[in-house]
Amino acid sequence: MEFRHLSPFGQTLYEQSTFSDNLEGEQTLLKLTTEQRFNKHFNAGFLLEDNPTDDKYPEANSTSIGEKDHYQRSLYVGFNNGNFLNTVTYLTYQTPDKTINQPFEWRPRVTSSYRLTSNYFDYDINAQYTDFYDPAEDNFDGQRRVLNQEAKLTLSNAWGRVDAGILAQYRGYDLYNYKTAAEETTSVGHLTHYLDTSIAFERRIGQRNQPWRQTLEPRISYLNAPYEDQNGVPNFDASEPTLTYSQAFNHIRFNGNDRIGDTEQVTLGVESRLYDENNNERWAFKAGQIFYLEDRYVGITGNTNQNVAIDDAKRSDLLTSASYNSLRYSLTGNVNYDPNNNEINVAQVIASLSPKDDIKINLSYLYSINNTQSDDDAKQASIGSIFPLNQNWSMYTQYTYDFLREDATKEVVGFGYENCCLKVSLSYQDWLNDSNEYDRGIFLQFILRSLSSAGRGNSEANIANTYWNQGNVGY
Repeated sequence: MEFRHLSPFGQTLYEQSTFSDNLEGEQTLLKLTTEQRFNKHFNAGFLLEDNPTDDKYPEANSTSIGEKDHYQRSLYVGFNNGNFLNTVTYLTYQTPDKTINQPFEWRPRVTSSYRLTSNYFDYDINAQYTDFYDPAEDNFDGQRRVLNQEAKLTLSNAWGRVDAGILAQYRGYDLYNYKTAAEETTSVGHLTHYLDTSIAFERRIGQRNQPWRQTLEPRISYLNAPYEDQNGVPNFDASEPTLTYSQAFNHIRFNGNDRIGDTEQVTLGVESRLYDENNNERWAFKAGQIFYLEDRYVGITGNTNQNVAIDDAKRSDLLTSASYNSLRYSLTGNVNYDPNNNEINVAQVIASLSPKDDIKINLSYLYSINNTQSDDDAKQASIGSIFPLNQNWSMYTQYTYDFLREDATKEVVGFGYENCCLKVSLSYQDWLNDSNEYDRGIFLQFILRSLSSAGRGNSEANIANTYWNQGNVGY
């Protein structure tokens, strides 16, 4: 069941799904969201996800919540005035399974940012205060104060660009340890500086009446982030991003506002693009590699020791990316090659084909090995398609195979019908859920166009959702 309301200030959406099982009984999920903008300065909203059944998770649901262990409840209020942005957020969770560790709650989080920019100079300042709460009260929690400032000088013209910048980061903590009933205060300050340079070359290729344009852009980046002891700094929300070509030119090693990574490195890269006669980008090629001048001593855990390196590699994988785009075809590929061990650690290919109107074919392949956590390793391929049978009827299929499991993890086949006022689909789906168990079911979905929808596929992303999104539902 789904209800929508559109007001002069924003929209509100209510979703509810009830699932009945012979063994587990009735299980319900509901979701209520609203986003309202009262004027050009003030906005507010909230999100409520609720599972009224303790210790149970519905095996299938028709809401946009999907499969998750923790259901979010949040409220925010924002004030924006040009480059001055402010938000106050209060965030809690419902975890029906009491044996699962609950995430930290924000009670509250206050974020403010301001940006001053010109043709030659950029200055960004971001301040954040968060009162973290551990719902189980069995580990630690506390308050965190964050201040990030970045100043950058830019010199550029038609053929080149130089960016020289300084990143100042401060974190202050007031912590409480439930195991020892002890209070602790700690802080860390850090200065990072960087120099990014690039040169752009361009030439015309092809016929004179329809010339294409090719660009070539070599890039060099130097980054120096000195080591700073962080043994007393907790981990509320730190994570380590997957290393890609774009990430190689980033100026921080970790996501979140807890961990400050140390490094001294030089990154070399080259980019080339092809534009057609209408100046549309058709091809893009990128390749780069990081060369480390110093070992890294700060890891995601925060247990730092300047005498024990957590990463002593002298260079990263060779990071490559290629993409092609046209009206009916698109292709994206990424490969991370380890020259030290002569092996590929990451390979990803995604293709979308639409050779004729209303025909869609999606192909993907993912190979990711030698991750920090072996559970993150993946080697799988997927194909999905949508074919019209006539003016009103379509058929869609999907098959996903996991080479590590040596088994299919998703199988979908379905039929859809649509006309000016109604859209209906019926599908059989067999998939591997988050509990590493196989689920299967028959799903019926329908939309009364310009009103609302009822029914949905299972919580996993699949080709049925792709067909469904073509409904272009409005208000």
